[in-house]
Amino acid sequence: MLSFGRAWRRWLRLGLPLIVVAFLLGAMVGLLGRLPGAPGNLRELMWRGGNPLNWLMFGLWICWLGIGSGLMALSMRRWPAAVLLSPLLAVAVSVTSFAFLCLSVTPESLHDILGVPVWTQSGWQVAQTLPPAAQQAIALHPRLADYVEMGGRYIGIYAPIPILVSLAVVLLGNYVAYGRRAPGGLPLLAISIGMLWLCKLIVVDHAVTSNVVELIAQRSAFGIPAMVWLYLALFLLAVGAALTWGSMIGLLSPLLALFLSLLLFPVGFLAATQGLEGAVEKYGHRFSALQFLLAGDRAGDWSVAATIAAWAGIQIVFCLLLAPGLRLAIPGWRPAAGAAGPPGQGSVGVPAA
Repeated sequence: MLSFGRAWRRWLRLGLPLIVVAFLLGAMVGLLGRLPGAPGNLRELMWRGGNPLNWLMFGLWICWLGIGSGLMALSMRRWPAAVLLSPLLAVAVSVTSFAFLCLSVTPESLHDILGVPVWTQSGWQVAQTLPPAAQQAIALHPRLADYVEMGGRYIGIYAPIPILVSLAVVLLGNYVAYGRRAPGGLPLLAISIGMLWLCKLIVVDHAVTSNVVELIAQRSAFGIPAMVWLYLALFLLAVGAALTWGSMIGLLSPLLALFLSLLLFPVGFLAATQGLEGAVEKYGHRFSALQFLLAGDRAGDWSVAATIAAWAGIQIVFCLLLAPGLRLAIPGWRPAAGAAGPPGQGSVGVPAA
């Protein structure tokens, strides 16, 4: 384990390259939004394509997808008791991400995802159900109340990413390092499921915007709720990112990581198609939820091949965006001493890192 001083110096040394990479990523997104034919949601993401500060903050938001998830997994690797604090860690990672996003995109873009705040814009009907102290705070600071409300919704949408990615990293790292002697992951799994249920309450059961809920399938196979399918698809994407990270730090071979990722693809695609609505009617057209999220031109129907290619693109981009951040936060894997005996040859034939 690195001492605090060594870890601090390491992050200072990596800080400048990280800022440069984040700025270039944000600038690329901002400039793409200025191109003719760019999707409307990308074109309106930043005001007039953004400025250097917007580009930097948006690039940090992208980088934080992997770094934040990695720091959450790192804390649970070094201090097993931190599993009990994982809800607080997930909230902290999500709030940091929300701060980066607020400093980079327009309020209209936030409202497209999170909905319009209702505490201050619904004739006080909703606010009147809150405690008197909260009502007074909203009346005195309405703009701050708007951001607090949107922040709560953002946590419900964003938190499943660090929750599931950190779960995948911890399970993969311990299994490869210890094999069958890996420390039990049931407590972490149970807490993760509980956090996902809370996120579902925020996003679906108490959603104010239909932009997210209308994309969720009304009926899914085998009577399984659509959100279960969607969280399964997200977890498989997280496992793919964890496999890519594992190959980057030498935890397992790149060929094995690629082979396992290919096996995950059809299962993840099936889960996503079951969880997302197959026919969404908006703007006078009818299209699938995947087409609504990814396509610039939504006038025509997608073929099955185009839908499969879109999911393949999602899996590849997810791995490419998160794995470098995970590698930056967790450059090696050695589970907490004494958690399951001395580390040795893992079950996949790779020595513990």
